[in-house]
Amino acid sequence: MSSTSPDLGVIAKWMYGLVLSEESVLDGRETGFLMVSALVPQDTNPQLKGHLRGAVNNGASKEEVNAVREFVMRICQESGMKWKTEVSKL
Repeated sequence: MSSTSPDLGVIAKWMYGLVLSEESVLDGRETGFLMVSALVPQDTNPQLKGHLRGAVNNGASKEEVNAVREFVMRICQESGMKWKTEVSKL
């Protein structure tokens, strides 16, 4: 990643390496739920798509991931949010 862009190298080291991989408070499954919850309202489908799969890879069931996605979407819709395109699905 660093050879492509120095910024990506920093993100890989600090975000993925030190923050998202830390499991003393939240385990991988819970971190996956948190990432899905944060990405849905940001309307960042490419990132969301990867983190939906990542949550499953870290121990969540497809049903749990879909439930988190739907729950966050309902909150966003009640707040008046509209997405540019359809929100990524698992």
